[in-house]
Amino acid sequence: MAITIDGWAISEIDYIAGFKAGANLFELSEVQNFTLNNTEEVKEFTGKNGSIIENIKTTKGCTGSGSNGVLSGGLMKFQTGDDSEATTPIVAYKQQFEVTDASTVTYALTKKVSSTVTAGAEVGYVYVQSGNDISRFEQATSAEAGKFSYSSSTGITFADGALKKGDIIWFWYEIDVNADNNMSGEVVNNYSDKYAGECELIVSGLAVKCGVEAEFQIRVPRASFSGNWSLELSDSQTAHGFEFTSLKNRCTKTDNKFWSFAVFADEATA
Repeated sequence: MAITIDGWAISEIDYIAGFKAGANLFELSEVQNFTLNNTEEVKEFTGKNGSIIENIKTTKGCTGSGSNGVLSGGLMKFQTGDDSEATTPIVAYKQQFEVTDASTVTYALTKKVSSTVTAGAEVGYVYVQSGNDISRFEQATSAEAGKFSYSSSTGITFADGALKKGDIIWFWYEIDVNADNNMSGEVVNNYSDKYAGECELIVSGLAVKCGVEAEFQIRVPRASFSGNWSLELSDSQTAHGFEFTSLKNRCTKTDNKFWSFAVFADEATA
């Protein structure tokens, strides 16, 4: 069967991928939806009694949008313009515990404080809830009323009698997400002076007609991604959305398309 565009139904999007100079910048494999918007302007000429006697079509344009069902670090870096090398994330870590023995005044930290933290400010404040009352302790060189001391080898120390059995203690401190803390992670930074990028975009998936399956592929040679996007966090699923504008390829006189759409299959399959 000769493959033509006619009659095919798009049943599935397998992936959306972005490329720059041959390098795969990101790939979305849980695509929820994708839309390709095509526009053009019409200039109208009128005659007697305002009747339209001619029109000229001009200013073609193309935009696109979509969403992925899970987060993509590569897409997020592309949308923010973050081209920095991978670095170790530094995060605020919360530690909380209950006092089971009031005579115990020293408590170890379960993670190592980040090396970027200034000495004397490793743990800024410690909060202690005793019944309905909450007290705030600040770090000092020695433990005394309303203050605690910190040591990298032992942790935080309170003054004798500062705690009671059943008290709840919590505090935050900065940690490096690395092997020293038995952790790993990745960070994306949204710098104020960097912007969303441009890439070749490929949308690929499955098409069906009369029980026969084929592949389809949309190629956008120059997709300029928008830095206007939202990351909505709630008790519902967080989708990763994106928008782009297709640009004319002004670097070539022979290939000035906004996009191409192909349907294809192996001859044995077709």
